[in-house]
Amino acid sequence: MGYNFPNAPNIGQIAHGFVWDGAAWIVSASSSSTLDFLTKTTPIAAIGSDIEQPIPNWLAGAPIIDVIDDCVIEPRHRGAWVHMLNDVGSVILLPDDWAPGMAFGARQIGFGPVVWQVAGGASMQLPFTKAAHVGISEQFEEVIFRVITNVGGHAAAWGVSGGTS
Repeated sequence: MGYNFPNAPNIGQIAHGFVWDGAAWIVSASSSSTLDFLTKTTPIAAIGSDIEQPIPNWLAGAPIIDVIDDCVIEPRHRGAWVHMLNDVGSVILLPDDWAPGMAFGARQIGFGPVVWQVAGGASMQLPFTKAAHVGISEQFEEVIFRVITNVGGHAAAWGVSGGTS
């Protein structure tokens, strides 16, 4: 039997302890029926907010962090929009220690190019056709960065989608 919850992939019978975008879920057997049910064991909330919210809505209420120069991504950036304001160019440095599912958005506001780099044991997972992409494509373009896996806690594999070049 598979288990589905809104806007998430079918997680099948591996749901015990399954973590999806920062929320842990467990499957419990119902005592009153033959159906199992999902129970959320940790809240989903944007960093800087005490309001629980579904993952698809995190971008709508995400805080905006303006960055004038280079940006070393740290915990305060989780669930936020990072607006890159530099007119000369800047770098976004992605950490190696974020957990799978953690994400943030970045938008190029200034005229300068925005490129990303990975720290320590981190890596990027890009489609073959985008393997050479290292930055945001143009002014007012935005991307979403998300950790896909992190084996050992310091080997975050980052995915990026949106206006890349």
